[in-house]
Amino acid sequence: MKVQVSVVELRSPGRFFIHVQSPELVEALRAITVELQKTNGGSLGTDYKPITGEVCAVKYSLDQAMECSVAGITPVTDSWMGECCIAVRQLVAGKSLTLTVVDTQENNRTYAVDILLTPIGKQLSTFLIDQGYAVREVVNKKLTEQDIDSLVSASLENFRRQSGGKNENMEAQPPDPLTQGLGDTFAAMVTHLQSPYDIICVIQELHLKLREHCSQAPASQNFRPAPGTVCCSLFYEDNQWYRAKVLAYSSEEKVCVGYIDFGNSEEVELSRLRSITSELLALPMQAIPCALAGVRPTAEAWSEETVLMLRRMVCNRFLRVEILGEREGMALVAMIDEASDPQGNVAEMLVATGYALPANHQDEEATTKEQGEGAWTESSHEGADTGDNVEDNTPST
Repeated sequence: MKVQVSVVELRSPGRFFIHVQSPELVEALRAITVELQKTNGGSLGTDYKPITGEVCAVKYSLDQAMECSVAGITPVTDSWMGECCIAVRQLVAGKSLTLTVVDTQENNRTYAVDILLTPIGKQLSTFLIDQGYAVREVVNKKLTEQDIDSLVSASLENFRRQSGGKNENMEAQPPDPLTQGLGDTFAAMVTHLQSPYDIICVIQELHLKLREHCSQAPASQNFRPAPGTVCCSLFYEDNQWYRAKVLAYSSEEKVCVGYIDFGNSEEVELSRLRSITSELLALPMQAIPCALAGVRPTAEAWSEETVLMLRRMVCNRFLRVEILGEREGMALVAMIDEASDPQGNVAEMLVATGYALPANHQDEEATTKEQGEGAWTESSHEGADTGDNVEDNTPST
């Protein structure tokens, strides 16, 4: 069975949540729901009693998100790598996708599925295998390090056979992740938001140097960067240069890239790519995958209405962000809007307006204690909830 869906929360290829789409119906229901939230968001607990046959507004107790996993594959390591989760998020975030249901699991509540990645013409399972993140599922067989090395080498050799001896950019490996310690506070802008547990914040430092370099670097027909390497890419929306990681080739002349400092992706022509200098690679990734502390969904998964409200609260502005701990590979953070009067704690505002419930503080305190006083980086954990100006996939500049 094939259906059109959108991914509303992605923890890993082994666990993500979708909404089935009918574009006209979704847009109509979204408009109605937003209006109802404005009208009734703070009215729970009143003595209103509808009469039989009357149409009224009801706060739904269970969200309609479906829990899924990619069918027929397993990670090459014990868990899904953070880099893998970020790459998948970049390919699926904010897009209408064609999903095929392969099987059902766990009392028909979880679905084994595959997703067509239209820009690169591959199924998600095939992409994960080609990139060396996954292998076909085999019962009772665990991959050795030698198996993993063989898979990565085979993928690279396949690319080289098609590159015709061109500059593969192999020396330009992804920069180190930005290291932040528990308790660190910084100003950042949200560039990707799929749910309160799936946010990417960006600290901006390098773009003037990047643009200066790319304006002086000539285009080269010999430049064909290998998947996994980093280059400079000219973003279609604002015609500005950004650091990008090559995710996959969609054709001989087009490539899908992920903007490593923003979390979004797009398909571009090779002519819009430039090589990158070691100086520009030395600066750590500016994107920090985050989960909002102090909140939990009112149902089994975050609703689209909550996500829309959160986007209104945090998009197109700088926030004060404090790292409180770690959750499933993400920095657990508090966000403060210092531009508002009075200053607003984003999590507290979501709870006050009925879009979220207070988090179980015991769970968050336990996570924070386990994390200790050491530094946190996105690559040191499984990228559980990781791919845009928040609403239109545009890097913020």
